[in-house]
Amino acid sequence: MRPTSLTALVVGAPRAAEAMARALAAEGAAVTLGLAVVGAVPGLKCLPMDLSDPDSWFPPVLAAGGFDIVVIVAEAGADASLLERGSDLARLMETALAAPLDLIRLCVPRWQAQDWGRIVALLPPPDAPGASPVAAAALTALVRTLPRDLPAGTKINAAFAGDIAGALRLALLPGDGPNGTVLPAAV
Repeated sequence: MRPTSLTALVVGAPRAAEAMARALAAEGAAVTLGLAVVGAVPGLKCLPMDLSDPDSWFPPVLAAGGFDIVVIVAEAGADASLLERGSDLARLMETALAAPLDLIRLCVPRWQAQDWGRIVALLPPPDAPGASPVAAAALTALVRTLPRDLPAGTKINAAFAGDIAGALRLALLPGDGPNGTVLPAAV
């Protein structure tokens, strides 16, 4: 059952993450914005979170007892050639797949206890400068396969980063809304 007061954690690419955090806050959620480089963002609680360094975010997320809503904004700009051994592929997989999955795992007990949780992945458009098709593919695979393992009442979906309104609707979906989908446009 949906909690009466929602908590949300929004992590990833700074501009889209801040826009999504503000949209959730406008809907009444208590939002924590997790960014690798944190400055003062008026009206939002900020947490230093470098997704490539679990020690920077694991303790505060665990101490918070998880969040009702987790929004993962895929970051662009990684040099992740699949053919070059010296590329940033390992770091990209850490930030695009391993860290989001660890965040989700930390929230599962909360979602089990309340029969409600929402996960939204915001994907960069494939033609965006610096967009990594590998990161987008990893997050898309997570969105499509994770529903079978999530507790009852928990939903995971994805939208493109430019669709903040659609992503907001995904974060606040009713129980009969979609699960495991990647939406090309608003819900």
